Amino acid sequence: MAMLMKKRPLQIRLLINLAMFPLLSHALCAAELLGLERPKRSVSTGLVVDGKVVEINGDRVQVNMADLKQAAELGSVESQTRLAEYYQRGKHGLATNRVEAYKWAWVAASAGSNSARHLRQELELFMTTKEAAEGKASADAYLQRRKAKS
Repeated sequence: MAMLMKKRPLQIRLLINLAMFPLLSHALCAAELLGLERPKRSVSTGLVVDGKVVEINGDRVQVNMADLKQAAELGSVESQTRLAEYYQRGKHGLATNRVEAYKWAWVAASAGSNSARHLRQELELFMTTKEAAEGKASADAYLQRRKAKS
């Protein structure tokens, strides 16, 4: 451990030594004095409607997937983005499906959603070229159908 300590910058070594104090507040104060960023606390926020929790940190507790898919098909950018996130994570009864996630992220990003654009870029990191091409083709087909209906 002594060898490891010598390689770290002085500020980090001081913080590590101060962190060994029994009180965590001493280490946090030391971090502020040294100009290091104070650790952020995780804060959960919830939306309660009629006495029931319906949302935690912006994520719905129970989701009607049929309604969400229908809204996405009808062009709701927020629904498209949420559907992409749920497919990516395998949430709310959906199996993880990167191709479908990429499709909906691509569609929502093409409508101007920055969060969907970031999600699409994140998905590209973990997808094969074939999967990405399949998702893009599916998104293009959806966009063509929407354009033809307009």
